[in-house]
Amino acid sequence: FNKLVGSFAYPFLNIGLLGSIYMTVAISLERYLGICHPSFKFRREAWVFILPVLIISLGFNFPKFRKRRFFFVNGTLVVEDQEFRSQESYKHAYNLWANIIVITVIPLSLLMFLNVSIIA
Repeated sequence: FNKLVGSFAYPFLNIGLLGSIYMTVAISLERYLGICHPSFKFRREAWVFILPVLIISLGFNFPKFRKRRFFFVNGTLVVEDQEFRSQESYKHAYNLWANIIVITVIPLSLLMFLNVSIIA
């Protein structure tokens, strides 16, 4: 049961985390455009900022839904790890570097640029 709940909770937890991080960036972008480029005309509706955040969050975390395989054997639910999960290239490229870049480096760089530009 714990593996089943964890297999479903883990991707949604990461979607929420990434969505929260990029929503903060989207709010800073909206502030930056409003303060530094007030003459720039575009529709400032909520979906313009929420939809890209949703797409990025779901797209980046989609492989986490595919980490485990579920099937029944004699009426018992069996949970197995997928084969690609144990490959070194997956561990280094996606679990380490992609997470560092997408969750930390890109948002931090954008937040620093946008907020420094508003102050300056």
